[in-house]
Amino acid sequence: ITGGYVYRGTALPDLIGKYLFSDYCSGIVWTTYRRDSGDWYTAQLMTTHFHPTTFGQDNAGELYIGDAVSGAVYRLVATD
Repeated sequence: ITGGYVYRGTALPDLIGKYLFSDYCSGIVWTTYRRDSGDWYTAQLMTTHFHPTTFGQDNAGELYIGDAVSGAVYRLVATD
């Protein structure tokens, strides 16, 4: 499991306040957060085609994920 960050950016409003983390082997990225009821909720956010080894955050609170195989860094963006 690769630890991440609580999303504090503006580009992905549905993720604000949610913690993102991933699994190196499967490439799956999850989000977890506390619901208004106080219960914790965890859900799969997306499946990637790479091996996430790190998360990064810029000054605007936007998140990035690093890939161990290619060395690339990907910014999280919305898809329609």
